[in-house]
Amino acid sequence: MELSRGEYIPLYLELRKISKAHSLKDRIFAAFESLGLKVDDPIFEALADSGKLLLLLDAFDEIPDELKATVLTDIEDLASAKPDLRIVITSRPHQNIQVSNHFLVVALDNLIGAEYKNVIMKLASGQAWAENLVSHIEKRASHIREMLCTPLMVSLLVLSYK
Repeated sequence: MELSRGEYIPLYLELRKISKAHSLKDRIFAAFESLGLKVDDPIFEALADSGKLLLLLDAFDEIPDELKATVLTDIEDLASAKPDLRIVITSRPHQNIQVSNHFLVVALDNLIGAEYKNVIMKLASGQAWAENLVSHIEKRASHIREMLCTPLMVSLLVLSYK
């Protein structure tokens, strides 16, 4: 969705793929390559300084324990050196990323009532398709509705329903 708005270049990274052999920067460059873009240090520096790059760093809690401190330092160094770089990090609660003074911690509430319908509408590829899914849940699978308490669970449903 962010890419279609044209305001930022969103770059999604699964932090669990960081290893001793593949650093944060290696994973950033690999994410660009997966989009068909060859990025080197000068190009990355220019993108990070432009204010147009949005790093979406997923699942800090899934980084191997022995690498978390190093990765936290790398992320904080990047945030300090590139103040115009947008960084969003997801994590389960009680991780050391949450005590970093470089980031604002936002706790997500569960979806309530019929909010899952709005999430489906945003995720589904077409309005009719989304309405069909919601109708199916309401008429034939009401027991599933109880499990749709987070955007992640709704996303998984949408992906598996496709």
